[in-house]
Amino acid sequence: MRILIWISKIIIFSIVLLFAFNNTELVYLRFFPGFPEFTFQGPLIVWLLLAFILGILLTLLILLPKIIHNWRISHRNGD
Repeated sequence: MRILIWISKIIIFSIVLLFAFNNTELVYLRFFPGFPEFTFQGPLIVWLLLAFILGILLTLLILLPKIIHNWRISHRNGD
């Protein structure tokens, strides 16, 4: 079973790596239309990685009150 898990991890990593290598073209990221000073240029994979990381951070920020609440309850009960 562990071999199948490792093989699936290697396959997923290979697919993500190929996706990254195929998306190295420079693209423009425009935050506000009509404001060229807020336009940034970079590889597509960098923008996708930043969007992914920001999504994780935003999710953690939204879930932080619930995480703290559950942590306090578990420490109050002596778990």
